[in-house]
Formats: sequence, C-alpha cells, structure tokens
Amino acid sequence: MSAWIKHLWSKRPQTEKVLEKVQDTLADLYLRGDSEIQGCIVYAVLENVFSDNDMRIIFKSWKKKQQLREAYDTALEYATRLQEVPDSVMQDVMNKMGKGNV
Repeated sequence: MSAWIKHLWSKRPQTEKVLEKVQDTLADLYLRGDSEIQGCIVYAVLENVFSDNDMRIIFKSWKKKQQLREAYDTALEYATRLQEVPDSVMQDVMNKMGKGNV
C-alpha cells in the first residue's frame, strides 16, 4: 500500500484526487478498524509514507481530527526515529534478515 501511495505521489498532479480518496479510505478504515487494523495502517502504511517528509501533507487532515491525530503522531514519531538510525545499522539489520541492500 505504501509503495502504491508513493507511486501515486510521483505522478502528481494527475493523481491528486486518487491520493485524496486513498487518504479518506484509510481514515475510514482506521476509525472502523480494531487495534490490529489500526496498527497495520500506522506501521505498514503511514510510517512508510512519512519516511518522505514531503508526502506527510497527504495526511495533514489527520492532525485536525482527534480520533486520527494519535495515529498521525505515532507514525510520524516512528518514521522520524527510523530516519535517525545510521545507514550502517540499517544495512546490518537488512543483511541479517536476508534482504540485501537498503
């Protein structure tokens, strides 16, 4: 999902309406979902999207909605912390997981 969102982002402005719909749909899924669904949205989607500082704007409306603000803040904090991890450490983790280059 995050890779698809990143692809849509790269095709702007033609995909802005689609990105808006994706954001709305994920917000709806988050609000209706249980803690497992919510965790997937935060850590598997938002955190990966938020690794690109510019893309955070897609979900800016989440900061204004009390029920979504915590998800936004959690994903942002996690993405920020991951950006602070040295590349050498990430490379070591990826090698141990058998994933190769970062």
